[in-house]
Amino acid sequence: MIFLKSHGIIFMKPRKVAGTSFEIALSRYAKPDDIITPVSPDDEKARKDLGFSSCQNYLDQNGKQIFNNHISASEAKKKLGYPIWGDVEKCAIVRNPFDVYISLFYYHNGSSADITKLTDWYVDGDGGSYLGVNHKQYFIKGKMVIDRFIRYENFEEDILELERSVPSLKGLYDTFRNIKAKSGIRSNASYELKAVYSHHPKLKREIRRLHEFEITNFDYSSL
Repeated sequence: MIFLKSHGIIFMKPRKVAGTSFEIALSRYAKPDDIITPVSPDDEKARKDLGFSSCQNYLDQNGKQIFNNHISASEAKKKLGYPIWGDVEKCAIVRNPFDVYISLFYYHNGSSADITKLTDWYVDGDGGSYLGVNHKQYFIKGKMVIDRFIRYENFEEDILELERSVPSLKGLYDTFRNIKAKSGIRSNASYELKAVYSHHPKLKREIRRLHEFEITNFDYSSL
């Protein structure tokens, strides 16, 4: 999570959506009283090397962490309180849920993991707990609370639209693009997804059921 008070925007950070690259890019615009949650040591070094603001204002007076990187919308609302939560624009990235799940599989099992074991991970491993994992950033008690979604598949269009809406963030897309290029983020390929999920019909049905919001509102193929 990053809260740019002077720009009136909070970025709620989902998983496996290039959120760290976007968060680092936003750090370029941070002021001393903004809230920036910590990322990994390597990513903090990258942020520092770029000359951007590092993690700050995420601890309370006693040094206890009150804001974390993937904080839920419910917790962020509770800790920021009103009128802040109601007055600022809540932003998040959304990505094809079928693609997100594959990225989570490789993240937790290694880049050389056998993709034919995808359903096994869902049924017998930890994979079941990751279905709908990003809804914690999108919803509070079933109500969608995000004001602006940036589509993973349409970064340029959507980030430039954010720049037009918030002129003080001018240059955000170019900053993000340069960071993203260095990170080796995999682009989505629908034909690849269809080939993978043709062997995992049960998992495909579950993703379709639990991610109806994304599939319906962002025209993602339900395969």
